[in-house]
Amino acid sequence: GVKSTPSFGLSAMYRAWQKNRIQEAQEILIAELKSGTRLAGDVDQDSFFGLLFRYLNATKQGAARRNLKLMAEIIRSGCFDVQIPFQPDKIASNAELVSQLTREELLLLATLHHHKLALQNSGVTEDELDRSVHEATLKDLVPKYFDSEDHCEAVAVSLGRTGLVTTPAVWDGNRIQATPRLEELCRLCDLESALSM
Repeated sequence: GVKSTPSFGLSAMYRAWQKNRIQEAQEILIAELKSGTRLAGDVDQDSFFGLLFRYLNATKQGAARRNLKLMAEIIRSGCFDVQIPFQPDKIASNAELVSQLTREELLLLATLHHHKLALQNSGVTEDELDRSVHEATLKDLVPKYFDSEDHCEAVAVSLGRTGLVTTPAVWDGNRIQATPRLEELCRLCDLESALSM
């Protein structure tokens, strides 16, 4: 049958949008990979191109520019940084993880990590450190970005699916805590820089 004009126009608009998205994603990736020095010697081509395929797939599924930038950073760090051992499964897992994070989740993760780094050498117990990081994170985010502590906690609970944070019950409620998985992720990419996109 003959295509109706509206659906044909929509189809052409979608193809143009997808072409622009892919071009933009390629530019983000190329800019990021250019800053890498060289492909580490133990990086095999199949694994590397498999990572690029995942990146392209995230583009097609509509990942935001900030998420694509984080994915590109993870690929660069994991494949080009000779200080970081090449572990394709870990790189793929972390790239997949950041492709799905919302802006609110990224904001919470970046703030939590920032305070953990700032406070970790203050000579306090692990429990005191966790409490201080939690309090500093809430102070930064509520009410400037999140309308309440409950809202912030709801985002943290949602992040529980990622293994990047936990929300253990403590005597005065729940505490938002970073996990070693968040530290691993932050060695591969800069969550704060993505928030400016």
